[in-house]
Amino acid sequence: MAVDWNQIEQCLDKLAEKNTFNIEPVQNKQREIISLISELKLTVSEPEDLLSDLVHAIEGLTQQYAEQMLSQLDSAEGMLETLAQTKATIDKDLSLKKTLELEIVQLSARKRVLEKEVKQKTKEREEELHRTSQLEQELTLEVGNIERYKEAQQETHQKLAILEEEAKELRTENAKLQTKLKHLEENIEGMKLLKEEHMLSIMRNTEVLSKISSGTE
Repeated sequence: MAVDWNQIEQCLDKLAEKNTFNIEPVQNKQREIISLISELKLTVSEPEDLLSDLVHAIEGLTQQYAEQMLSQLDSAEGMLETLAQTKATIDKDLSLKKTLELEIVQLSARKRVLEKEVKQKTKEREEELHRTSQLEQELTLEVGNIERYKEAQQETHQKLAILEEEAKELRTENAKLQTKLKHLEENIEGMKLLKEEHMLSIMRNTEVLSKISSGTE
């Protein structure tokens, strides 16, 4: 039985072509087989049946380790793809987290502005009502003539009616602003909860990445 050195060398060449990853056990066995075959080629020109059987067994072993190496390469490629997908998910979560944090800051700033506006408008209306009340008291004390007093009183009542309408509008406006503030607070709480959920998602994905990395090693 002749030794088909070409077939053995072709098999080893295929192993070399697929040697993309550093799989140490397979590479060590490959080097042992190459060294053994090289020694046989130097010392044997016409092998006996026993030697031919040995070479044939080596060829089979080479093929077996080649298949093992290809299988491990496929597995490693799948793990790398999983790692890439996990990394993409984490990057996306981190980007969303930054966006949510920015939106929370913007909503908080808007809430402070609205609160300041409501406080200022309320203060102005209260001061105006106070001045009107003082004016009514002054008119009551200063007007000696009943007719003039009635005219002044009528004018004051008209002003009060106008102010009451303005106060009513102010209350309506304040109610709207309070509703907006409430919605802003609810949105901020929702953003905080969503941020916490994404933080938990990032932690879980990081744990998965760590486990996958440990498995690869």
